[in-house]
Amino acid sequence: MGRVQNSVRIDRPVSEVFAYVVDPSNTPRWNSTVLASTSSDASVRVGTTIRSRVRFLFREREIEAKVIALEPHSRLVTESLQPYRYTLTWTFAPEDGGTRVTRTGRPIAGLGFFDLELSRDAVELP
Repeated sequence: MGRVQNSVRIDRPVSEVFAYVVDPSNTPRWNSTVLASTSSDASVRVGTTIRSRVRFLFREREIEAKVIALEPHSRLVTESLQPYRYTLTWTFAPEDGGTRVTRTGRPIAGLGFFDLELSRDAVELP
């Protein structure tokens, strides 16, 4: 199975960056493929379901993912439930007075086209 990884340094503290990325309502502000995103819980935690409307492979789709791991200010892992099965792992680490954010996507099932589409979406945080 393939893997796609993006990484960016943001000139803000880890706590700020983590809080911003973990809040699904912010996702459309920094991810151009996400049109809207909501969560099943007011505060994201393990077990929270995140529902997003995305423009993916030239069509709009509904994506549903479950938070499977959450380590405050350090790591977030989601598993997409539909329509495609994949995991996204986000790590957050201090770097030169800012934060290094790394996102790694891994398909769970054999989705060869998935690698190409995910790699076209660079992480952009304000």
